[in-house]
Amino acid sequence: MQASGGRGLLGGLTFTGQADVTNLAAAHAGASGAARIGLVGGAGPRQRAVGRQARRIGREVRHRLRRTRSLLGARPRLSAQGALQGRRLSLVRASLDGAALHASSAGWLSEDGKLSFKLDWKAQGPFRAGPVEIAGAASGNGAITGALGAPRADLIADIAAIDLPRLPLKPRT
Repeated sequence: MQASGGRGLLGGLTFTGQADVTNLAAAHAGASGAARIGLVGGAGPRQRAVGRQARRIGREVRHRLRRTRSLLGARPRLSAQGALQGRRLSLVRASLDGAALHASSAGWLSEDGKLSFKLDWKAQGPFRAGPVEIAGAASGNGAITGALGAPRADLIADIAAIDLPRLPLKPRT
């Protein structure tokens, strides 16, 4: 990890840095690859919030979740901008870009661990979702709510085509 920072004339703090994780296998069983995380942040003289931004994660990332492998690919990118104030995390904007998936979110994690995030996403098939295969484009929105220990995802999807074994389904045109 490399980082630098400073204090401005009016007392504000700034920092920039980069963290390289060279062995993702140590973080998750079945994972491999590396990640690079760029950090940019600051805090004003009268506020305790610190913003963070992460960019460019993922170099030849592999994980054991087969369902997300085709969506994320070997070089997923995460970008996030938010603030930490006390024990509350506010996410102004976050986006995840993979080989066939783009997702964006904003919201907060409250001090008592409650989640309130909006989510927009789009993906290009084919990819599996349980026993079905999403054959074409899919997009939607939703929310991630609940508690940090028991999150809930409510998603609305617009799907171009679904392939059940031997029964393809498509919208009427």
